[in-house]
Amino acid sequence: MAFDIHRLDKSDGYDEEVDEALEQYVEELMECFIQSPEGQAHLARDPEMGFYVSQLILYGYRHVGATLPRMSASHVEELVTEVFPRKISLASPDDADDAIPELVAFWDYLKREHHLFQADAILKFLRRIEPEFKGMMNDPARFGMAKSFFMAGRQAG
Repeated sequence: MAFDIHRLDKSDGYDEEVDEALEQYVEELMECFIQSPEGQAHLARDPEMGFYVSQLILYGYRHVGATLPRMSASHVEELVTEVFPRKISLASPDDADDAIPELVAFWDYLKREHHLFQADAILKFLRRIEPEFKGMMNDPARFGMAKSFFMAGRQAG
């Protein structure tokens, strides 16, 4: 399936119509990724993959204003080290273990299939941050207000 990776680059601003296009973009790109060699290899290790890639695309567009073709290593760093720990609640601390391998497989796919020039820098960052990521995702000092309340409620039972 041919996928236009630049489709969202043509959008101006953010509204309900763009939100629908963004959701469709994520769904179609995830299907392409899952069918790719990189996606199939990762799917064998993580049959529930897709959450972190979807969040990267959605938060990237909504929070840092970057589409995948325009996403830099600094955008990914902001998303992975600030936005994810602040916004994404985990059912278990170990749920963070799936994130970086999934994102690495995805950026390997984007590099091969869509020739995104920034993929090497992003992959280098992701591989460097992997040992620290689980701690970041489970560090209450990094939680946003809503996540803090949610996690405190979970701990209280």
